[in-house]
Amino acid sequence: MDNMSNALCLFLDGMEVIRNLHPNERLRDAATEAYGSFGAIMHTLNCDKELYDYAKQILSHQETFDQLSPIEQRNIRIQVESMEKHGGIANEDLRSERVVQLCSLIDQLNYTYVDSVENEKSSSDNHVQVTKEQARIITRVEPRLIKLNANGFVINQDQYAQALHYVPDEQLRRSIYVAKNTTGPKILDALHSLIEARHLLAKEFKYPSFAHIVLKDQCVVTPDAAWNFLVKMCEAILPKVQSEMEMLLQKKRSETNEQDVKIHAWDLQYYMGLIKEEMFSADHIHVNDYFSISNCFDGMFLVAKELFGINFVQNKMTATEMWHPSVKKYNVYDEDGSFLGVIYFDLFSRKGKTSVSANFTVKNAKTTINQTPITILVCNFSNHASLAHHQVLTLFHEFGHSLHVLFAQTPFQSSSGTRVSVDFAEAPSQFMEFFACDKRVLKKFAFHKTTGEPIPDYVVDHINQQKNLFIGLEYMSTIQHSMLDLVSYSGDHFIPYRRDGLTTTDVSKILHDRYHVVPFVDGTSAHGRFTHFSSYGACYYSYRYCEVFARHLWHKYFIMDPLSKEAGRIYRYEVLSHGACKDSNNIVLDVLGEHPDPKYVLDDILNNK
Repeated sequence: MDNMSNALCLFLDGMEVIRNLHPNERLRDAATEAYGSFGAIMHTLNCDKELYDYAKQILSHQETFDQLSPIEQRNIRIQVESMEKHGGIANEDLRSERVVQLCSLIDQLNYTYVDSVENEKSSSDNHVQVTKEQARIITRVEPRLIKLNANGFVINQDQYAQALHYVPDEQLRRSIYVAKNTTGPKILDALHSLIEARHLLAKEFKYPSFAHIVLKDQCVVTPDAAWNFLVKMCEAILPKVQSEMEMLLQKKRSETNEQDVKIHAWDLQYYMGLIKEEMFSADHIHVNDYFSISNCFDGMFLVAKELFGINFVQNKMTATEMWHPSVKKYNVYDEDGSFLGVIYFDLFSRKGKTSVSANFTVKNAKTTINQTPITILVCNFSNHASLAHHQVLTLFHEFGHSLHVLFAQTPFQSSSGTRVSVDFAEAPSQFMEFFACDKRVLKKFAFHKTTGEPIPDYVVDHINQQKNLFIGLEYMSTIQHSMLDLVSYSGDHFIPYRRDGLTTTDVSKILHDRYHVVPFVDGTSAHGRFTHFSSYGACYYSYRYCEVFARHLWHKYFIMDPLSKEAGRIYRYEVLSHGACKDSNNIVLDVLGEHPDPKYVLDDILNNK
């Protein structure tokens, strides 16, 4: 069964890479078509009664089952549970043809939805008109925002985010915010169709909702557990959020000379920017000067070398594997010289490439046939010379996924790499971000581009203070997205939106009004462009859920010495190396010696660390 899965995944994962990264549009389209065709084969196998019955016989025949190793025993359980989850095959009256059709439809709708979002982002039609006087004022602050077309002065959509930081005119800011956060009907229809298709699949499997299917083999197990986690985190950070809102209110009062003011959604970035400028501009710090691309590569490789003893050796690419000249390839070797795998770095934005940062597994490990992993680290940086610190965090985050792929090498490719529960898979990536914020680590690779001096303490303090200044509002925003994702795929379990005929926009407004401190802006639909609705589907809560473990792990083993070889050994062999061959909850419990405690996250948020 794993051999069949491996053959399919080698092809499907390759097609996923081509349709997301290749510059040739015809190849991208062909890969998408091929992915759909071969995906149908995978869905058919998930519904294969003969395979399922054979696997169930092994589970039920104790004498045979006892002859298997613990890893083999767990893997056969995973295979059975996967067929029940993805093929619904445990249902006696299952209509396998209907399931295959629905699963194939969901694959297509996923692609249609994400592709629609990408196309809308690249459209040049979306812009906001500005007056000559507004253009004059804005140009004094940030001249690159203003463009001139046949109708006069405009701000194009690729500048909306930047404009919300700099435009002083509140009404214009509101117009920009609405334009930025209004999603076209085509995208909203595609999202609705995707949610509906997944709901129909859940009905076919006789589950209350798609979320009930997805979460039953995650760490949280149930939608209620995920929901309760989000609500408790939202309540816990509320004091921090309220203090941040008071800062923004005071700033708006002083800027407008009015006392009776409110902070609206279109005010957030503008007044956050003013406060940050007031607090940090006097420092005259150019953070990017310390984070050249080569410095950041040195930093990632240094951390990996110090913790795990592994080495990265750049390798030339052949003509058949080079999809773009900017891509770099590295062979990875263990401390004993043995070959671990390959990692490609595709870091820069370009036409036709996915706009999200990600880690694509091209090939998972399968030790029974000496199959070593290949993974691609993908970012979308525009500057080929240096990075802003938030981009350094993104790079280290995705590198955490890459290390998981390289270290989790098991006899079964379906249990190797990051093919673990989603609410555990984000922990290694979030964990790696801590190294990009720790001054003891930064001083070893963040050197000034001109003087060569290591980054001073006050610059690191500046970076972390800026990063954490409005962290409460950032967390609240992520929790909002997580709630909407969970509710959308939970049928009427939390909000009776199906019964009442509500749209995703209606649900977004309900959740916003209940759990956010800033009023929802009527007429907007920012959630429509949130493509994690496609890729995570009821699991976006995992970003915050995983951080609880990652931060607890950091405090337990790394806070005293971030480059401790002993801590690195524990992390590699007790957290990363198991893949899915050990239950994620057991990994967490065994390495911590207790259940992960959110106090470490909350302490850092509430105390602005």
